[in-house]
Amino acid sequence: IRDSVYDVSSGLPSNVVVTLRVGREGELWAGTGGGVVSLNPNSQTALFDERVGLPRGSYRRLAKFGDAIVVAGEPSLYTRGPNDDVFRVMPGTTGRWQELRETPAGLLLAGRGDSGA
Repeated sequence: IRDSVYDVSSGLPSNVVVTLRVGREGELWAGTGGGVVSLNPNSQTALFDERVGLPRGSYRRLAKFGDAIVVAGEPSLYTRGPNDDVFRVMPGTTGRWQELRETPAGLLLAGRGDSGA
């Protein structure tokens, strides 16, 4: 990925990138104004959209949680494990999430959830 420029002409769903994370295999995950992509210098850019369980929209936060990747979209959090073909809604996570962090005790969420907290 070094010395590369990624934009809509190279597979990004939007030129607005709002968050980045390095995945378990060294790939770069990007949350954009139009969806989520995985960038790997040894393979093609992978776009994650409605076909794999992510509604079209802006994804502001990405986090590793165990072996899974978690993405914050509106109105929920979505997770995809290493053996999953699709993202799934994490139950009880409806809200607008501003921060996601993996901690020894679990996934720490900051934002506004169902309860308004």
